[in-house]
Amino acid sequence: MLDEYRQSFANAYANVTETTRKLSQLEVTGRPAKSTTAIVEKLRRESIRLSQMQDIAGCRVLVKDLKSQNALVKHLEAAFVDVVIVDRRAQPSHGYRAVHLVVTSELRTVEIQVRTTLQHFWALLSEKVADKLGNAIKYGRGDPAVQQQLEGLSASVANGELLRHALMQNPETSGIIDLNDAHIKSMGKHLLIALGVENDFLD
Repeated sequence: MLDEYRQSFANAYANVTETTRKLSQLEVTGRPAKSTTAIVEKLRRESIRLSQMQDIAGCRVLVKDLKSQNALVKHLEAAFVDVVIVDRRAQPSHGYRAVHLVVTSELRTVEIQVRTTLQHFWALLSEKVADKLGNAIKYGRGDPAVQQQLEGLSASVANGELLRHALMQNPETSGIIDLNDAHIKSMGKHLLIALGVENDFLD
């Protein structure tokens, strides 16, 4: 029964990813449906019904910066009839920042994640930490000190992106932007090293 329900998202997923690819002109990654295990875990964690899950099918696209992110979100919103936007930049979820669009296509919902490269960096880092310490760390539980470090790094990502946005109008400031990005990634690498987590993906 659950497998049949998962498979029913395939056409909607294909339609949404193709539209996203055409509008963004970027690589779009994703999955037609969450695994059965992931679905069951989320139902238990959030105490929701299966019909309320909005991210059984989902795709992701990475953009360079906030300006590109805002532009793509605007284009995607205009391309679909039924869209709900969840902006986790101003109100991050335990440090996670991105813009999600929940699109209805063929009576099925598909989630589109639009992340900047720095937001994606933080998300990957968070996954690595969760692999080491357990998924609870992603949902506000686990070691409070580690949570604080992840949320602090997330705040640095947000501030760094605002700085990039402010400076990008002036070509002479490109070096400052690069240094800022490198500093944020260095902070992340040191956190992973301190936790004994593999960090080759940062190189």
